[in-house]
Amino acid sequence: MWRCAGLLVSVLVFAACGGDEGAKADAALPIDAGAVDSTVVDAAPDSGIGCSKGASIAPANQDFGAIGVGTTTSASFTVRNDCTRPSGVLSAAITGAPSFAITANTCTGSLPAQGTCVVTVRFSPTSVGAASATLSVAATPGSTVQAMLNGTGVPVEGASISPSAADFGAVCVTESPERSFTVTNLGGAATGALTASISGADASRFSITASTCSAPLAPAASCTLTVKFSPLGPGARAAVLSVTGTPGGSATASLTGTGLTCGGLVLTPASHDFGSVAAGQMSGPVTYTLTNAAGVATGTITTALSGTDGASYVVGSNTCAGPLNPGSSCTLTVTFAPASAGTKAASLTVSTTPGGIAMATLVGTATP
Repeated sequence: MWRCAGLLVSVLVFAACGGDEGAKADAALPIDAGAVDSTVVDAAPDSGIGCSKGASIAPANQDFGAIGVGTTTSASFTVRNDCTRPSGVLSAAITGAPSFAITANTCTGSLPAQGTCVVTVRFSPTSVGAASATLSVAATPGSTVQAMLNGTGVPVEGASISPSAADFGAVCVTESPERSFTVTNLGGAATGALTASISGADASRFSITASTCSAPLAPAASCTLTVKFSPLGPGARAAVLSVTGTPGGSATASLTGTGLTCGGLVLTPASHDFGSVAAGQMSGPVTYTLTNAAGVATGTITTALSGTDGASYVVGSNTCAGPLNPGSSCTLTVTFAPASAGTKAASLTVSTTPGGIAMATLVGTATP
């Protein structure tokens, strides 16, 4: 008599086993060991990741781009069980560059059929250059799905300011000159929002009057700002202009300037009596000397006669026209030329910016 060939098959053909009829049945249904093994594999149900339909991870390739050293960016990956049965227990890991790390992970237990879970990966470059790694999510039992990770670390401390030092020079305490500065991002990544400020012992003497440096600055992009110096009093002043972005670093420029007490013009003689001159006649010329007693050069010099009788006087030769350096002098002459009888009074005024104003009093008597 035949014995049934194998436990599984004996269950399927039990009714035909034993006796001659069983032997005939055995003869009509030949089964070998290979056929039994094939039947077991084909009949096995899906087992999650590693089944015939498999699983997926998206994205399968992630480029984190160019990221400033010391900064962070993240991306999420979705794992899907495309099988008809739950997966085995899942685990996620990264191999490769240490600048990649898993920061959140819901792919830990068994994943239901058609279910999804999410792994979040952070890229935080610690040095300049390209980096790569592999994210793997494995099922036990089952197989593994993978995603490729790429990113590049770039310099981020790239903010630069030009000029890096600005001397506003020696200016009158009543003046407020301005200087422009350009900030450029020399790094390989965008800065954060920019903030401009002035600090130092004399910060109140300097002020930012205009600025385009507020929004993040892309690599190689520039912005400008304007600083005004208002000495308000005599003496040297110093402060620091700072423009800061996070990321992006800080760029600084030194600010210096000196306040001078202007109005240092001295006109001599300060007053002069031209004496008596017949109406319609002219006196001899009187020479006036203008001296710049301040510590800064004057601007262009203007001379004028004013007052009720200003027309009775005439400015003759005049070397006081261009800027007058500190300690220098120039001269001009004035003649009394009354047109009618009477006492004639007027003022000679010399003015310049910077430099201030100097005045002299003129008086004379015109006889009939």
